[in-house]
Amino acid sequence: MFWAIIIVTLILYLPGLNISHILYTHHVGFRVAPGLLTVSIAFVGGVLLITVVLWTVSLYNEDLFTRMESAISNVGLPNLDAWLLMIAIVIFITLLWTASYYVMMAISMLTISIYLHVYKVPTPVIPPPLVPIPIKPRVEVGVEERTYEWSFPIIQDTGVEGDYNEKLSIMINVNRLTEKRERNPSKTTQSVMELLKYLVQNGMDPEVIEVASHVRSTTINNGFSNYIEILNTISFVQEAIEYKSDKETMGVEEYWRFPIETLYDKVGDCECKSILAAALLKALNRNILFVLFPKHVGLAIEGETSFPSMFEFIEYKGKFYYYCELTAKGWLPGEIPKELCGKSMKLIEV
Repeated sequence: MFWAIIIVTLILYLPGLNISHILYTHHVGFRVAPGLLTVSIAFVGGVLLITVVLWTVSLYNEDLFTRMESAISNVGLPNLDAWLLMIAIVIFITLLWTASYYVMMAISMLTISIYLHVYKVPTPVIPPPLVPIPIKPRVEVGVEERTYEWSFPIIQDTGVEGDYNEKLSIMINVNRLTEKRERNPSKTTQSVMELLKYLVQNGMDPEVIEVASHVRSTTINNGFSNYIEILNTISFVQEAIEYKSDKETMGVEEYWRFPIETLYDKVGDCECKSILAAALLKALNRNILFVLFPKHVGLAIEGETSFPSMFEFIEYKGKFYYYCELTAKGWLPGEIPKELCGKSMKLIEV
């Protein structure tokens, strides 16, 4: 609607065209009605037309406005809403020197622009459903408890600067853990691409679903956005899972854990953390990519309108993905460590 108002107003008052004057003076027009009524009807009709056009375009290009937001932020300009508001103010000042009904139209548009900019209603949070995984009844025999503590920033959704603190305890089935350790394909030679996919696709155990379900409950109970839910997920992996090399923990140079192994050990290197985060995000029905740098692995998650537009993104198959660094606390989606900037990367779709 905001876009429609801007576009139609520019068309109506574009110097040289003066479409509003044509509508007002044309013999077919509403000659018995005031000029304001004529222009108002034309304006509303134009708004409806442009709204339908923009809605139709968005059906085929969901990232239309996200692309515009990102392009504007990448060159250091204000947010899209700020630009539209400035355009409305300029039009208003310009039209003060024109006919009275032009002024009335400008005031109306300025009022609507300010309302949409300041009081716009946030999009309702509708998180995608969890991936359905058949879970057998939990038997409290042969299990060990693990407790995790972490926090994540919530300023975007609450307006209050600060962190939301989380604590979760789960029971891990030791028999299932032992089985996964014994048949972990990291012990055999296998391509990196196939190994990453295998560990995620075969690692959607009940323990993983339990952590993902806790994250989803936090989102729903607090009315958090999808972006904050993703922050919660990656913060869990960043903070609740300690970063340690495979040499320190397993005595070998490389050992990529199943997600249940990382949850049990509460430690892991960049590959183990990325595999766990990928499994959790897949359980939350998110689209992700593994990002392979020389001697480093991270994730990239598909963005949406609730994502801030100030960070860098990776374009893949016409969609925008934001890199997630998982080795340490505090990295937000879209922030890439300086030592990785400019290095070659390989993307692997899960």
